[in-house]
Amino acid sequence: MTTPTSPFPGVPVVDADGHILEPRDLWERELPAKFRDATIKVTWNEATQTEDEWVNGALLFPGLATTNGWARLPRSVRDNPVGLRWEDLTPAGLHGKDRVAELDREGIDVAVLYPSLGLGIGGLTDPEHAVLACRIYNDWLASYCAEGPGRLIGIGAIPMQDPAAAAREAERCVRELQFRGVVIRPNPCGELFAHDRAYDPLWEVLQGLGVPAGFHPAGFPDTFGAAQTYGPLWRGMTPLGKVLNFMIDVVTTFTMLIASGTLDRFPSLKLIVLESGVGWLPWWLDKMDHWNEARLPGPSIELRPSDYVRRQVWVSGDPDETSFPLAAQVAPADRLVWASDFPHLDILESEPSATAELYEHLGALPAAVAEGILGRNACELYGL
Repeated sequence: MTTPTSPFPGVPVVDADGHILEPRDLWERELPAKFRDATIKVTWNEATQTEDEWVNGALLFPGLATTNGWARLPRSVRDNPVGLRWEDLTPAGLHGKDRVAELDREGIDVAVLYPSLGLGIGGLTDPEHAVLACRIYNDWLASYCAEGPGRLIGIGAIPMQDPAAAAREAERCVRELQFRGVVIRPNPCGELFAHDRAYDPLWEVLQGLGVPAGFHPAGFPDTFGAAQTYGPLWRGMTPLGKVLNFMIDVVTTFTMLIASGTLDRFPSLKLIVLESGVGWLPWWLDKMDHWNEARLPGPSIELRPSDYVRRQVWVSGDPDETSFPLAAQVAPADRLVWASDFPHLDILESEPSATAELYEHLGALPAAVAEGILGRNACELYGL
């Protein structure tokens, strides 16, 4: 396939949320022996001839691990992944040099990279384990990004199980590893939710560094959230529950961050709502502003909820998303970015080209809005 030609010459094309594929045994081989049985890993199931994904010593996704990297695989393989090994997944997920070739193929200038297996770090119950798991992941990600300097941008994992250690690791990620933000799941760690005052030192560090916290849902049932609460009700149904898992978790977390006054205390902190689309945003802004004006008894916040989004929150949409025009009419257009989710299974809806599909949808927007979504907004967000 030829590289899609951008209808916006001179505008950077930035994938605001792509993913990598960590080695199946990254943590198993690096962690102290006492944590190896409880860590994140992918194992081959001889009985089913499929790959299993483990988190915190529990078999979280039997037979489904390879869905992390189905992009660019033949349809016949994806329709029947029996026999598919982790190492057979798309090379652009596994190796930095191959990712650069994929960017060239799609006409993408920069990809900002988030975890795949590493999203499981948020479900680890031992804080010491989580601290070490983050360091191992971040050091490996730095080596992956080194294969595409300036084009592969790392986002660091931080141990939310230990708020003080999370702040330290965030600083290491930016100052030593040259990452441009950190990733957090929109689920609590134990009793700690993101708006808890225990995380104020983390928000202070990120605000000072000028890099964002990307709230990236995982839909794992290992911590409190929609998947754990409602997952049993969805068994035996189509995978549409994932839509609700992601949106419920991020909307809940961001509502609490605003309502708790966290963004009043940290007015320059950059936050991102990832992988939940943009279509819900106009409804959320309307209803949040409405109930804020109702002024029920209780603590108040300094601004309207929509003003916090305008000031310091970005939201990502998919290449095939038709909601960008509606969202851009109601939400701040300079706070919208696009994300491929490559090489996860939903990239299949944008094959053979994510950027070609993106250009098709951006064509209905005013040029300035489209150029912002294509890359200018992400450059401001990540400081590229």
